[in-house]
Amino acid sequence: MFCIVVKGRRFIFLQKTTVETGAVPPEFGNNKASVMIIIMHEKDAIYNKRTKKNVAGTYFGKHEFATLDDLEQKSKYENTDKYRYYFFYEYDGLNPQTNGYLRKFFVYDRIEDKKYKHPFSAEGWISYQKGYLKGLNDQL
Repeated sequence: MFCIVVKGRRFIFLQKTTVETGAVPPEFGNNKASVMIIIMHEKDAIYNKRTKKNVAGTYFGKHEFATLDDLEQKSKYENTDKYRYYFFYEYDGLNPQTNGYLRKFFVYDRIEDKKYKHPFSAEGWISYQKGYLKGLNDQL
C-alpha cells in the first residue's frame, strides 16, 4: 500500500511540472550545452545523499552538484549561459498536523533572476523531489 501512495504522489508532482504551472522555465532544455546545477545543502548530509540518488535515477540532462557558496566563490559558475539554472528548495511553512517543515522545490533562472516554483509543498520531500526532477527531464 505504501508504494502505491508514493507512486501516486510522484505522478501528481509529475503532472504539475510544466511551463504552464510555473514549475519549468520556458527556455529550459533549449540550450543543449547548458548544465543545471543541483544545489547541495551545506549541513544536511542525508539530503545530499538522497538528492544524488534521486538525480541519478531520474534526471539525465547535464548537471553538476554544488553549494550556494560554490556559486558565489568559484569563477567557473560565472558563465550564466552554461550554468543558467539551478535546482533547490526553500521552506514553505509548517505542516499543521506534524509541525514538520514543508519544502517547496524550484528551478532558479540566473539570467532572468526568477524562481520557477513547483505548485506543491511537501514535508515528505523525497518523492516530491524525484517527481519534479522527472518532470524536468521530460522537458529536455
